[in-house]
Amino acid sequence: MAVLRVPVQRRLSDVDILGHVNNVVYYDYVQEARFRLLNHLGRETVEAAPIVVARQELDYIAPLP
Repeated sequence: MAVLRVPVQRRLSDVDILGHVNNVVYYDYVQEARFRLLNHLGRETVEAAPIVVARQELDYIAPLP
């Protein structure tokens, strides 16, 4: 399986009071990566690639400082 690495810039609002990226923000990162993947595949609009995300699950291994 091919791997597409998508660098995502961390925003100030992504970080909680302890200096870690908030758990909910990881889903924003996944969505950003999904949009960039579609763009990479040449499907720049939602109409060109109708996708329904039925389930999304993340395993948190370590905090992201």
